[in-house]
Amino acid sequence: MDRIPVACPDFLDHMDRWLSCVREGNEVSLLIDGKEAAVLTAPDLPFTFLTDSLVGILKQEEDSCGF
Repeated sequence: MDRIPVACPDFLDHMDRWLSCVREGNEVSLLIDGKEAAVLTAPDLPFTFLTDSLVGILKQEEDSCGF
């Protein structure tokens, strides 16, 4: 899965093209003034990027609370 950075004005001008990219399994990262403001993903894609990044964090939080 690729994350494609797109400036908001370009996204608005060519929304159909960028939404097609999302439907094909890519992520579209919307940029405002060069900074990521939002990420579009297809609703049926798994959120493995989220769970993968939380695996270590959740364990660390458990340890720091004494559980």
